Amino acid sequence: MTTILRVTCAQTGAVSPSTPLLKTIEKACGMIKAAAEARADLILFPELFLHPFFPNDLKSDFDDFFLDPSGPEIGRLKDCCSKEGVAAILPVGERSGILRYNSALYVDMRGR
Repeated sequence: MTTILRVTCAQTGAVSPSTPLLKTIEKACGMIKAAAEARADLILFPELFLHPFFPNDLKSDFDDFFLDPSGPEIGRLKDCCSKEGVAAILPVGERSGILRYNSALYVDMRGR
């Protein structure tokens, strides 16, 4: 049996340090909706798409660019996936206690 998986790739563009996170999240939700309208099953976002690409910056404090996967910011993206019925790969800076990771979170079509 053959299963077809329709995959879309999001090109979010550069994020300015002054861009509010909520605005970037809403832009991503719009892309998830567009993926659903195109009948995609999965949308892939680029590395660290919610924030400016900070790893090449010579600053010492980047804590604001790391998110808790169970926090409200990722929760909003999960809600968008659930509403639109599209799975997503969300590459983000992940905060876990005192540790920081460059992670790719998978969210299924039900927002889990």
